[in-house]
Amino acid sequence: MENYLKYREAARQSFAALPYPVWKRVGFAGYAEPQLTPVEAKAEIVSEIPLAGLDSLSEEQALAFYHRINQQKYGVDAKFVRLTEGWSNFSRVYHLKRNQIVAEPIHICFDLSDEALLADEHLVYAEPGAEMTLVLEYQAQKTNDKKASQYHVGLIKVIAGENAQIKVYVAQALPESKVHIMNAVAECAADAKVSFYSIDLGAEMVASDYHSYLLGENASGVIEGVYLGEAENRLDLSCNIQHYGPRTHSFIEVNGALAGSAKKVFRGDIYFHKGSSEATGREAEYVILLSENARADAIPALFCDEDDVSGEHAANAGTVDENKLFYLMSRGFSEAEAKKLIIRASFSGVFDQLPLADLTERMEKELEGKLGHVG
Repeated sequence: MENYLKYREAARQSFAALPYPVWKRVGFAGYAEPQLTPVEAKAEIVSEIPLAGLDSLSEEQALAFYHRINQQKYGVDAKFVRLTEGWSNFSRVYHLKRNQIVAEPIHICFDLSDEALLADEHLVYAEPGAEMTLVLEYQAQKTNDKKASQYHVGLIKVIAGENAQIKVYVAQALPESKVHIMNAVAECAADAKVSFYSIDLGAEMVASDYHSYLLGENASGVIEGVYLGEAENRLDLSCNIQHYGPRTHSFIEVNGALAGSAKKVFRGDIYFHKGSSEATGREAEYVILLSENARADAIPALFCDEDDVSGEHAANAGTVDENKLFYLMSRGFSEAEAKKLIIRASFSGVFDQLPLADLTERMEKELEGKLGHVG
């Protein structure tokens, strides 16, 4: 425990020395600093396997885990990675033994209603052949007391051994008084697959970075997300998959809708490094603009240092498809109802994969409520 505390103290010192980032593209800066005296997080552990906890690995193993994954580049900004490592008020290590299959999703629901800062970290160490699904849900009571210093800063680290299969779902419908920051990184050995799914339906500012390193042959990385921005919401979304092993596979797809004066920037990067022959990668980002004042930037990119690879990317920002709108209205739907159906359909790729029916119902209800003003 002494070495672990030293690690946390080093993270705090690193946090203090780093400047806060400025999101110039979405016009978000000058925010208040988070309160760095976090109380114990208010979390409902809906379902959890018994071995989940910081004591599931020895201190030496846990620190080795930290140092190993930290060799990779990831995160919205190092400032916020160090914040969670130094100030976390909820921590779990999920150590899955060889060929261990956790049949039911592990579901943890966080209530940020009274939190000035939630800094939660989730460390998944999956030995070869292990399988697990982790569902993280963030919610809070809505309030008119807007305090931009109320932060959620999450950190997810995954090491997937050979043929391990890990799925992680992050769903948030936070009120305007919150800033939601999520940092996630995965390492995949041969034949392993790590899939990240995100749903962002709230918060004044959303900044996320999902990173996967495909190290072994035939490893796979999936990043899928949906988002809705309204009013003055700001979203800075980053997805990044690095191909190192041969015959590795990646897939990135993000769909969203923007209303009011919301602003969003999406950065999607796929790297094919030397040695990743016969690798395939695909990325796409689509956004529906529901207001003339909404702004969307998309920066998809492919980087290649290997000849025998296949990569493609696409991005599109536009209003609701007129042909689809006409078709639905010809079937008796009003214009507002038709728009809602089209937007809901664009979210279905992630919504329909949620492993918990009650969570799907909550997210659909939240989306329906936010789309109530669509005319």
